[in-house]
Amino acid sequence: MIRPLASLLLSAAILVPVGAPRPAGAATEVTPDPAPAVELIVLEARGCPMCQLFRDEIAPLYRASARARQAPLRFVDIAHTDIDTLGLAAPVEIIPTVIVMRDGVEIDRLVGYTGPEIFMRAVRLMLGESP
Repeated sequence: MIRPLASLLLSAAILVPVGAPRPAGAATEVTPDPAPAVELIVLEARGCPMCQLFRDEIAPLYRASARARQAPLRFVDIAHTDIDTLGLAAPVEIIPTVIVMRDGVEIDRLVGYTGPEIFMRAVRLMLGESP
């Protein structure tokens, strides 16, 4: 079941509607085999300025954390992926959207760009860690 953490953080988020293109230099990353038990899937689109901001400000900070080893980031371009195959619990209406997947099942999501500090706190809560 999805916890509505994103709705609590939505007021602090800068939102970009789905369909905005992803930045030209951003490449979609490939999932390592085998897939981790827990991962964060970042849904993005080419030309989306908030998606690029996520890649520039949040991704390096998160990847440098110990948490990233237990729950790595995976970027998925919504224009080049059938997101119905991801097993999401609800449609994606805003990008970037970060989906927390555990054993292939969505357990939570964070909608929109929130900034590094809020993102790191939200992920800690979504993964069940104490604040």
